[in-house]
Amino acid sequence: MPIRPIDMQVLLPKSQNVSNKNQSMLHKAENIVQSNYNENKQANMEKLKKVNNIEKKENHLITRKKEENNNFLKENKKRNKKQSCKDEKNSKLGQNIDIKV
Repeated sequence: MPIRPIDMQVLLPKSQNVSNKNQSMLHKAENIVQSNYNENKQANMEKLKKVNNIEKKENHLITRKKEENNNFLKENKKRNKKQSCKDEKNSKLGQNIDIKV
């Protein structure tokens, strides 16, 4: 069954239509896959940010507690030094008696 010229004129435009539809379907599938990939990537980034924020908060709390502890220790040392200076002054206060005759 040979193809006649009239059939050829009808077949060529239809074949182009079919190929365009197939291409659009392929592009649609590729676009869907790409959008799913982007959504998953974005979701993973959000989860990672949440984890990092929690870790930063915990580290901040730990460092703040360490700073408070260090400040408390420094204040105690200062108080102890002041107290020991006062004790030394009080202990020296009555040791010498100056009497002039």
